[in-house]
Amino acid sequence: MGSPRQARCECGRVNPSSEALPGYKSLPFFEYRGPGSLHATAICKCGYYASAHAEQPGRKRFACDAFESRGAHEFDSFYCGCRGWD
Repeated sequence: MGSPRQARCECGRVNPSSEALPGYKSLPFFEYRGPGSLHATAICKCGYYASAHAEQPGRKRFACDAFESRGAHEFDSFYCGCRGWD
């Protein structure tokens, strides 16, 4: 069994993802990014969602030629308040 997942703020602060679960202190704006998550399955390596890879009436394709999901991220994400709360 691997080590527990970690969540990282954009400033680099890291906390255990388990702190986002009921019974623990909250991780503000926590977002799971592991296997099966939206970030792992619905977003392409180019950074766009799958729908951006198809031409549609009145709109040309603006992403890469072929959708390839990113896969699971190493870290989940949260916001620690490092840039203020306003």
